[in-house]
Amino acid sequence: MAERFCPNSMKKLTNDFDNFGGVKMSKPICEGTIDLNMSRLIKFGVFKEQSWHYLSWTRNDKLVGCVAVVLKNSATIRLLHVYDGKRVDYHVHMTFTPCHFGGQRPWFVCPCCHRRAGVLYMSSGGRFLCRRCGGFCYQTQMEQPKGRALIRNERLMDRIGGLQDPDDPLKPKGMHWKTYWRIYDKADAVYNRGWGGYLENLIGMCL
Repeated sequence: MAERFCPNSMKKLTNDFDNFGGVKMSKPICEGTIDLNMSRLIKFGVFKEQSWHYLSWTRNDKLVGCVAVVLKNSATIRLLHVYDGKRVDYHVHMTFTPCHFGGQRPWFVCPCCHRRAGVLYMSSGGRFLCRRCGGFCYQTQMEQPKGRALIRNERLMDRIGGLQDPDDPLKPKGMHWKTYWRIYDKADAVYNRGWGGYLENLIGMCL
């Protein structure tokens, strides 16, 4: 799911996104859910000025939701969107933890349990909550061991530029060869660990 900031007016927001709550997931999986990610809000400059920012989400190039965000004070943001035809307007507080090399790291405070979280997810009640309160799980938690191994393998390979020929590797610019081969070997070990037992069972069935 892709997200971006868009300069839509609040009137257009209210009129065009009446079906915001109509996006129903067959399973409550984090990766397929509309979310608020603290690091992305920082990247898009939400906390630099007290003005409205409009965050939208798309799925398969189709707009599925939009939320207006404004910084109320140094520790509070205001969220405004439409869910199931109803206007939802509420505040989400933030907390901060010190970083090792100076500065502070911001976190959301879940409106339900008041735990800190780096990501909040759109819940069935129309509010952004933490993963626990929203009842969500990660994709890997729904997978069998070999499925988790494939997901892990794919993520590791993406870090070095995707699936490649080991006899003619294309190292990402700026990455040391030692780092490249360390990640490659780890990805290979994860793949073999996940599929080794499956292949052994398959061979045993054929004998």
